[in-house]
Amino acid sequence: MNMAQTFELEYDEAGNTFTTSAFQLLQWKHALKLEKLGMTMSRGRKVSAHLKRLMNLKRNTPVDYLIEWVTGALTTVYEAHGGLPE
Repeated sequence: MNMAQTFELEYDEAGNTFTTSAFQLLQWKHALKLEKLGMTMSRGRKVSAHLKRLMNLKRNTPVDYLIEWVTGALTTVYEAHGGLPE
């Protein structure tokens, strides 16, 4: 699987989607985990804020929900496209 390959991901029951790559999903997953531990970048928005805005979620959506969603999306991508990247 090519990490730069883009995928159309559905993020709610209404069928709304956005396009992203497997590499971006991995970045989001690890950045969310670090953010949960209290580490943030010195500039720009938090990753959780970026994802909440991208997915039209409320500001009080827990970070754990985002981590579960990103992990599930990665699992779906891996299963659909032949496993883990090389």
